[in-house]
Amino acid sequence: MAGSVQRRELAARLLPIGRSGCEIGEKEANRVINREQLNFAPIGGLSEFPRGLGRQVRISDWDLAVFRTTDGALYALENRTPHPKGGPLAEGIVSGHYVYCPLRDWKIDLEDGEVQEPDTGRVRTFPVRIEDEAVLIGLPSNSDR
Repeated sequence: MAGSVQRRELAARLLPIGRSGCEIGEKEANRVINREQLNFAPIGGLSEFPRGLGRQVRISDWDLAVFRTTDGALYALENRTPHPKGGPLAEGIVSGHYVYCPLRDWKIDLEDGEVQEPDTGRVRTFPVRIEDEAVLIGLPSNSDR
């Protein structure tokens, strides 16, 4: 019981950051809290992420696609489409809180990485924080890939 209370409290601390620059849903927060401890690593300044575009970021062994929506929210996903043949997601077109796969036009939710119907699949997502205009990405401290 105490563990679930602690997870809810941690999720509650993560969620309010939301649209002000960090996107992480409750389901995703619980997944992250339950599976892994995160280390937040800086990836650049907020001004380096133009609204409405994606950008490839390589940090440690991770290849990420970081998107900033027109309302200023930032999202980080693994830079690989969920299609079996893959492809670079960072080159996708951002529309609202979705990105369209540049190779197959799959619509992917930036918040949870879910591919929208009629297609199926999921892209791994990572929490984003903004601290003093610096953008930080939460990466697993273990080798869980």
